[in-house]
Amino acid sequence: MTAFEFLCANGVRLLRADKTEAISLGWWETTENLSNVIGKKVWICDFRNNEKNVFGKPTRAISPRQAVVFDANDAKKTIYYSPIFFRELKKDGSVKSAEINAVDNTGYRSVAGTSLQIFEDEESCVECYKQLLGKAIQERKIALIKITDGIQELENELSRL
Repeated sequence: MTAFEFLCANGVRLLRADKTEAISLGWWETTENLSNVIGKKVWICDFRNNEKNVFGKPTRAISPRQAVVFDANDAKKTIYYSPIFFRELKKDGSVKSAEINAVDNTGYRSVAGTSLQIFEDEESCVECYKQLLGKAIQERKIALIKITDGIQELENELSRL
């Protein structure tokens, strides 16, 4: 589930400045019941190709990992579009210092970026990650076909000269 879905499923209310319920991560000002998720252990993942260059560095590549939820106000860096962030759990049970934002940096103004996926269990997270990788592979195959077709057209034109 997305960060917004995760927060809602756990009873966290995202409120606008006028105290009405926010309908997305791009519109909230304050929260209620954030303590319902702080300290919770979850599984997170995400993988998305770069839209401008599917063969370049992915927009986000987070393999399945167990993490702990933290309040964004406690982050060392500014966390945009989300009242929470994550820190990965080490094998010994302690948390790593690296902060993982729930939402990527593709957003602007009141439009939040894309959320990573959040799960209660490892199996669901791994299954989702496999689907994300499958989608990314398919996007790259389609791009490769287009490139191959373009090369073939140029080779055909060259042979006609």
